[in-house]
Amino acid sequence: MSDGMKNFLSSWLILLACFNFVKCFPSGDAKSVIDDVTSTDGNSNGHDFVEKVRSYGYIAEKHFVESDGYNLTLHRISGNVGYIPAPGKKVVYIQHGLFMSSVNFVMRGPDRDLAFILSDAGYDVWLGNARGNTNSRSHKTLKPDDAQFWDFSYHEIALGDVKTFIDYTLNVTNKNKLTYVGYSSGSTEGFALLSTRPEYNKKINLLVDIAPIVFWKHNRGALINAVSTAIGFAENINYYFGWIPQEIFSQFGIFPDLGKKVCESQNGLMEQLCGVFLQSLSPEENISLLNKTMLALYLEAWPAGASARTLFHFGQNMRTGEFRAYDYGSDENLRKYGSYRPPKYPLENVTAPVAIYYGETDIYSVIEDIDDLKRSLPNVVESKRVENFSHFLWSDDIKQKLFDPIVKLISNYTSNSRRISLSCLTSLNESRSC
Repeated sequence: MSDGMKNFLSSWLILLACFNFVKCFPSGDAKSVIDDVTSTDGNSNGHDFVEKVRSYGYIAEKHFVESDGYNLTLHRISGNVGYIPAPGKKVVYIQHGLFMSSVNFVMRGPDRDLAFILSDAGYDVWLGNARGNTNSRSHKTLKPDDAQFWDFSYHEIALGDVKTFIDYTLNVTNKNKLTYVGYSSGSTEGFALLSTRPEYNKKINLLVDIAPIVFWKHNRGALINAVSTAIGFAENINYYFGWIPQEIFSQFGIFPDLGKKVCESQNGLMEQLCGVFLQSLSPEENISLLNKTMLALYLEAWPAGASARTLFHFGQNMRTGEFRAYDYGSDENLRKYGSYRPPKYPLENVTAPVAIYYGETDIYSVIEDIDDLKRSLPNVVESKRVENFSHFLWSDDIKQKLFDPIVKLISNYTSNSRRISLSCLTSLNESRSC
């Protein structure tokens, strides 16, 4: 089979996986509570952030906030149960990528996942969950099986959810600024927010972007071109016939269970199929560096679901090569934006310090587009190309080559807060010097 045919079939396999059969569960009313977890016993559930964090001996909190009627979940790691967090702890907020959730940043555990590494370095770590993902499938009036529930793209996530998460986090922690870490489309949403609402730059002491997705001007090869064509085809089918499910890559479809069984199988053929699927997602990934046992674990929480419109929005950006708002068609654009074309996001408005980390073999965020991004931003303080890093955070050596440098850079913009050991406490109201 020719490489061209392989790329064509891979693109449609991925697209069919996106629009897999979904099973929506009823949305529950959000509760105005905070779930503090300090226990270290019990088994963790791959779907449950709080249980996963608790199983490693860390303090987890679950917060509920509202954005545009959506009831969203915001998670927090305030420290390790062996230490009492000191007042004044610096805040880091992490925004997940497409088809992801907060759980993807705690699956491998301490000293391996970014959320734990930041917590151990003395930071107050918060992680958002965009509307529609596994942890934020609730709305005041809509249910996930209502088409209107999925009527959003990354634009609404940025100006609604991310904005709300930042405001809420700063309010709870009584801080004026935080460090924003965006992975993949999490960086897209950060740039969309700060360019459209420039006053939010004052709330960010450092914007860290890992494998940022902004421009699509340069060639990424046959696979990405085929995926772009397939997404455009699906968007047209949806526009004219409405045949495309509004939720894609659901955690509750057939794909996660099938993928997990394949990747955790000891059967040689199944292991090869797992590698083939991963290679189709990221052809330049060094499969030898991937831990397939951990990949099976990842599939307990990935994919976490997203709206079809979010994928369509990225598809539009891929075809035009530009970073623009969603294109509804000339008539609707004129009504929404006052112009026939959707506006570009004004990246010159992103005045917060920006650090960019990207892989030398990333087909989703190629070096030439990263260079264009850097030229479009007025305050890039760090730009690091990571060797043998593609797009996904799956390799065994990701801590040494990516996470450790990020934590070191953050420490240059924020001071590590002091932690007080439990053994240092002499009473509830006073502590001695240790």
